[in-house]
Amino acid sequence: MNKKSTFIAAIITILFAVNLRAQVTITRNSMDIYKISTEEGNAMIVDGKADENFWSNIPFQNITHPLVNDAFTETPPATNGYEAKFKAAYDEYYLYTYIEVKDNTPIYFDGTTSATNVDNIEFYFSGEEPSDSYKNPKNTQLRMFPGVSDPYKNYATGYGYVMTMVYDNLLSGFYYETSNIDGGYTMEAIIPWETVLPEEFLTKIKDGDKILFDINASNCTTTTSGRSVILGWSTPDFHDWTYNRYFGDLNFKGNITSRVESEQINHLKYTIRNNTLQLFNAELLTPISIYNISGKLIKSTTYNSNGIDISNLANGIYIVKIGNYYIKINKINIKSVYRHA
Repeated sequence: MNKKSTFIAAIITILFAVNLRAQVTITRNSMDIYKISTEEGNAMIVDGKADENFWSNIPFQNITHPLVNDAFTETPPATNGYEAKFKAAYDEYYLYTYIEVKDNTPIYFDGTTSATNVDNIEFYFSGEEPSDSYKNPKNTQLRMFPGVSDPYKNYATGYGYVMTMVYDNLLSGFYYETSNIDGGYTMEAIIPWETVLPEEFLTKIKDGDKILFDINASNCTTTTSGRSVILGWSTPDFHDWTYNRYFGDLNFKGNITSRVESEQINHLKYTIRNNTLQLFNAELLTPISIYNISGKLIKSTTYNSNGIDISNLANGIYIVKIGNYYIKINKINIKSVYRHA
């Protein structure tokens, strides 16, 4: 074949691929996600396990669609027994997730290997119809790694809005743990909405509204050849995984249980500024207890008008008991926080 014929054949191939892309019919998944109470007795313990009451009424969603690695027209890879599923719940401040992956030979991140050459879980978020690129500054791709240990705890990479919240590949107020199970691993995470969604989209986190969402699970067989299988939750059209504009709908619903949170706690407000937790509408000398998200008591004091010094607390999520009531705070140095409890 001469050079002219080769050039023409290449053009025809490109046009054919573009035409295939244009003709793809996109079918999005849609998932109802339920608001959950984290009052006393129903707290999520971030330990990579789903054995607490918190998860008992929340069903699994399967991550079953093989995504094409490189070329849009490539045949989807064989999964070879690789499986993944997840649970998710929310409140107005956080997304809670639990993932189980069936993988007999996981490749874990060690701080030196490329992030795409080890097993990983990727979340995608968008508050509006996204552009063609998940790198859009209003979209978020957040990648987490199973099997991580100190000093790489909470190591995360990604693109888009989330990168404005990442420092030294760590996220403040963001936490996950992984655990080995028979034939695979689990991952449990608590993700602040403000970490993955720009401020203008935070108003969507309420009953009756929705955002766009996807979750991928990537399997690697070596630390040099990259991902061999990528499974996605949302779109069963085997599109190129880099085209994650085909998110699914995450539909926010009311409480999944009949629990009713105490109305009395709704009048409590707080701010965190300059390492001081300031409570509003709390009575002076009220006993205060601060717990980490594993339930360990970190600090005990009484409330006074000067607020509570939390300078010795690492950035992260804490449960604060104020008398007989509880609020959840997120110590984060990126910006001042003002919220209704």
